[in-house]
Amino acid sequence: MTVTLVAQSFGELLKHLRRRARLTQRELAQRVGYTEAHVCRLEKNERLPDVTTVAARIVPALDLDDSPTLVEQLLVLANAARTGTSEKTKVTVRRIDRRQIEIRQEIVEDLGALEDVPAAPTHWVPRRGLFERSAAILGSERRLTLVGMAGSGKTILAAELARNQHDLPVFWLTLTDGVSETAAAIIRALALFGLAHGQAR
Repeated sequence: MTVTLVAQSFGELLKHLRRRARLTQRELAQRVGYTEAHVCRLEKNERLPDVTTVAARIVPALDLDDSPTLVEQLLVLANAARTGTSEKTKVTVRRIDRRQIEIRQEIVEDLGALEDVPAAPTHWVPRRGLFERSAAILGSERRLTLVGMAGSGKTILAAELARNQHDLPVFWLTLTDGVSETAAAIIRALALFGLAHGQAR
């Protein structure tokens, strides 16, 4: 039997399912191994649920073996309560019976968009000698550090070098204070770059 219930929180759905099973808070607590106060706080969303415990103890205690849709909703809301609503969460219930519950959980995060190599400015004077020396170093050493005063043209030169790397993909990331300078932001951008070029792992 498929039953769909719209609930805004884990506690709201837990309370509904407990009443549906004709259990008091004390009876559910005894079945799960919690105190009555613990169950009360869960239903009031004053305590965070543990997804594994919900799957292993609360689901059987509520006799939800034949209601995979309700189980999935309960697990999704339990996970959302723990991780916060900022993450997109997909929880799939693969098999339900009294002996075993298998859960596959995915956290799907928006990686954002890759940054393009900056386009050449409309008015600038190419410095062919500097470009050729830089390209030669980059070609032999595979690395190059550009140092200079602000406004001296480092970004323009780097972008020109990047646009001329026809045989290799170019990863371009502008480090912005408070946005993209953290290790997590850099790793996320590198992961997206790898995915864009066929690297799934």
